[in-house]
This record gives sequence, structure tokens and C-alpha cells, in this order.
Amino acid sequence: MKKTLEANPETRYVFLLSHLPVMPVAFRNPFWVLPGYQEIIDMLEKRHAVILAAHTHKFSLTTRKTAVGQIAQLITTSMGCHWTPGHKIKVTMNLDQFRDAVKKYKKAAPEIPAKLNAMLDRAEFDIRVFELKSGFTVLDIDDRRVEARIYTDDSGIPALTEVLTENK
Repeated sequence: MKKTLEANPETRYVFLLSHLPVMPVAFRNPFWVLPGYQEIIDMLEKRHAVILAAHTHKFSLTTRKTAVGQIAQLITTSMGCHWTPGHKIKVTMNLDQFRDAVKKYKKAAPEIPAKLNAMLDRAEFDIRVFELKSGFTVLDIDDRRVEARIYTDDSGIPALTEVLTENK
């Protein structure tokens, strides 16, 4: 990945597709992340990258901003098992709730809360996990931005629209 990024310094957008998340988000196991996640984050934030991941069986959106750059991680789940026409997506967990949920790891793995909080404290994070179990995402990519539209039915109306990154 490092060689590819270095060989293509002028690309407008960088996307990383991964089964495992790169930034922690799953409150049941906050460190179900890609090995080498911190090095990957350091490389990607300079490029305002978008990470498309899975694994958690929950829709979520995480953004990380530092003085160096920004990363957006969109996690999608399976589609088609619980279609809900007209469904409005609600946040079931935010950053503060995520930090609270991680405290339970002190007994099982005492290093996890310290590692996680150190990572979160080094940047401006926004973590939102949604109650949605089924749906699909369409990325709208143009010269100005990458936008994600999440659909929960076949109405053609997105239940949630989020800008993942913008060209400056």
C-alpha cells in the first residue's frame, strides 16, 4: 500500500476496501481491526482517504481528523434480510458511548482501553453506529466530493446521506 500511494501522489481520491475495519468501531470487540492499523491510518490520513469495510454486521461511519488530514470509514452490512420501507436511520452508539463500552475490557485485556483511548485522543473522532441491519450503499463520486447514500428499501430515497470526503 505504501508503494502504491507513493507511486500515485496526485490521485484525487484514495479508497481502501477491507473486510476488517481499520479504525475501531465495534463495541463488542473494539480492536477487531486490520493488523497494522495505526501505520495504515498514518498513511491514509494524508490522502483524505475513504475506507470501505465490513465485518461488524452493523452500519457505521467513523471520521478521523488531524492537522495532517482526514479519513472516513464506512462500514456496511449484509443486504436484504430486513427491508423496512421508509425507514429512518437512528444512531445507536456515538463516540462517548463507544468509550464507555470499551471500559469493560479492563478485566479481560487491560491494554485495550489504554490503546484505544490513546488512539482516539490523538485526533478528532466521530463514531456513529446505526441500528440498520439491512440495506445497501451507493457512492456518488465527483470532482468535489465522495458522498454515501444508504438505502433501506427500493423506494429510491436514501435513508441517510453523508459526505465522506471533499476536495479542497
